[in-house]
Amino acid sequence: HYFNGGKIINEDKTITSEKGDYYSGEKMAYFKDSVIVKSPDYTVHADTLNYSTEKETAYFIGPTDIYSDSSYLYCEKGWYKTKKNEFLFTQNAVYKKGSRTLKGDTLYYNEPKGFGRIKQNAEMIDTAKNVILKGNYSEYTENPESAYLTDRALMIYVDDEKDSLFLHADTLKSHYDSTETYRIFKAYHKVKFFKYNLQGKCDSLSYTLKDSTIRMFNDPVMWSDSNQVTADTIKIFTENNQISRFKLIDKSFMANQEDTGRYNQIKGSEMTGYFKDNELSKIYVKNNSESVYFTKNDKEQIVGVNKGKSSDLSIKLKDSNITHIKMIKSPSGTLFPLKEVKETKLEGFQWLEIYRPKSKEDIFIWESQPSSPVSDTTKTAPGNKEPTSEVKGKL
Repeated sequence: HYFNGGKIINEDKTITSEKGDYYSGEKMAYFKDSVIVKSPDYTVHADTLNYSTEKETAYFIGPTDIYSDSSYLYCEKGWYKTKKNEFLFTQNAVYKKGSRTLKGDTLYYNEPKGFGRIKQNAEMIDTAKNVILKGNYSEYTENPESAYLTDRALMIYVDDEKDSLFLHADTLKSHYDSTETYRIFKAYHKVKFFKYNLQGKCDSLSYTLKDSTIRMFNDPVMWSDSNQVTADTIKIFTENNQISRFKLIDKSFMANQEDTGRYNQIKGSEMTGYFKDNELSKIYVKNNSESVYFTKNDKEQIVGVNKGKSSDLSIKLKDSNITHIKMIKSPSGTLFPLKEVKETKLEGFQWLEIYRPKSKEDIFIWESQPSSPVSDTTKTAPGNKEPTSEVKGKL
């Protein structure tokens, strides 16, 4: 026993503290106050530490810091097998290595195997990639590097301008490609994301850092400003953390609400939208394009509806308003007085505004999307107001 500072040396490890007890029969040492453990591979600073010289395992009680050449650990309770480099930390556990930080209520990590597990309040931060992953259960493998996250899984892609993308799904995965040169994020089942100028919903999604492209699959729908787009597959291309363009593949459809029950619409086999200064500025529709848009007089009153068809279609916009439409190859179009037109919805039309996330909290709310087109535009979800004539979407 010692009471005014002491030291125990065990092979290449040295342990010092203000108070200490060692029981030779149990081969257990108990240290208290200003505990420091030094070895060639790591240094430990703790308030209270129990150490088994036979198992070479340290048991921590109270705030504990562990430093090595490549990593840092913190916990307030747990154990550390010093020879095996294996630990289980609880209570505010933190593990840092390079640009990555792991946090959680319970954190297990086996460094030789490169395997980690986090339970409750799991958080993985990659400052090099500006990505934060959160959930209540996670597994991490170092070689090859991959992460698995579920139970309120959330990915935050941090924008330099503090405009982050928030994405939720049942399951999130992160891994490198087969050549281990770029990272791929995957989200599947009940995917929703929110960004101030972009929202979306689908069953599964992938995001590739190599080309900064988001790919949405299985009933995808995306909203930008007042515009809604749907297709079999949606691709979103980004540059410098900003949307540069989107591409709709097969059964592409774009719509916005002009007035109660009236929607401007564009459809075609394939559609590409281009952004400028975070606003949709140009749309190109390829193959079997059709359009419906409402015309107004000088008093902003709807007076007619224009229906057009062509092989391809080019549209220019400013402030979400159409400034120019060009029909390419075999064009045909008719402007009808409003009173002469009873049906203005194109085949395949769906208005899915009730599923749109209005905030980052809404991405955790899921409602099943209908498998067939919805024509009843007044249908609302609980708590949503029915659209009124004051809700004016612009194409």
